[in-house]
Amino acid sequence: MITLWSLDNSRAFRVHWLLAELGQEFELHTYPREGGKRAPASMKSDSNFSLGKSPVLQDGELTVWESGNCLQYLAERYGAEQGFLPGTSDWAARTEVLAWLHFSESTMLHALAIIYARWFTPDHADELEASAAKNVLNDLQFLEDQLAKRASGPKFIVGDKLSIADISFTFTAEYIFGKEIALKSHEAESKYPTIVAWLREMEQRPAYDKTVREGAKHDFSLVHGAG
Repeated sequence: MITLWSLDNSRAFRVHWLLAELGQEFELHTYPREGGKRAPASMKSDSNFSLGKSPVLQDGELTVWESGNCLQYLAERYGAEQGFLPGTSDWAARTEVLAWLHFSESTMLHALAIIYARWFTPDHADELEASAAKNVLNDLQFLEDQLAKRASGPKFIVGDKLSIADISFTFTAEYIFGKEIALKSHEAESKYPTIVAWLREMEQRPAYDKTVREGAKHDFSLVHGAG
């Protein structure tokens, strides 16, 4: 049996969503943030993971952590037929999906630098945000351009089907827009119309909807609103 430990408004949402797309049965434990920031100590003790971070995935005796690693593990072990991560028979598609998976995390790091400054050094947050915002906006424009290459039909980051690249970057883009990092929420659609349209497509998938309804709190959805 798979077990997922998930923190509110965290990247564990990605893992829960992929499990839902896979139709995989699992046991879920959700936790609120202390003061809207840190994971509670109970998550560390319950998951028996010494870092006390989210997500943590337990599959039998195997412990898998870090959201990108969890996505790759699940896609390869349980979703090889669905193509969430192309296999080694298509190296071009595989490396492209993995590149976007890692790129979504590097973009997230730019965003989190701003969030942590707001949380822990508010007197200097404006200065740091002005500097880091350039990286966030540059990354968003790169995603906008990638998605805009599709003239019509459903838009996916790589190829013609959902991959872990879409699942990972959906959360990153939602987080940036929801937390108003580098731009105000109302500016998102005018500056990045293709990203916003893509997010709405992602958020209307049945598995995404199931994750919002049954999982940890997720306040960043454009379609569903604050949970």
